[in-house]
Amino acid sequence: MADQDPKFPKLDDEQIARLTQLGETRHVEAGEILYDQGDDHHGVFLVLDGSLEVAAISQVLTRGMFTGEVNQLSGRRSLVQCKAREASTVVEISRANLRHIIENDAEFIGNLPASLPAPPGLSDPQTT
Repeated sequence: MADQDPKFPKLDDEQIARLTQLGETRHVEAGEILYDQGDDHHGVFLVLDGSLEVAAISQVLTRGMFTGEVNQLSGRRSLVQCKAREASTVVEISRANLRHIIENDAEFIGNLPASLPAPPGLSDPQTT
């Protein structure tokens, strides 16, 4: 999809199924904050149904899209807030599981947000 923001790719059903196995499915209510600016204890959230809003950049995430920023891999505090725009179903994928898939799934790594760099030793999928 040419007009898709590369920072927030939309995964296909097969990719969604693969990631769903690595996390915990949660139902969240409209307005519920999944993580706040300054938090350092969350992984990424994959949207299965409904929508999330990433504050400060006014990005809306829908089915097949997931949250992500480099701080989630480095253990630093989040730069933004993420909350449910409506009642939604999400999969929370821990930092450890996210690292595992980055390090072990070359096919999936090509769909990572631009803000989540490949770990050292892995080539940029855009240049190979």
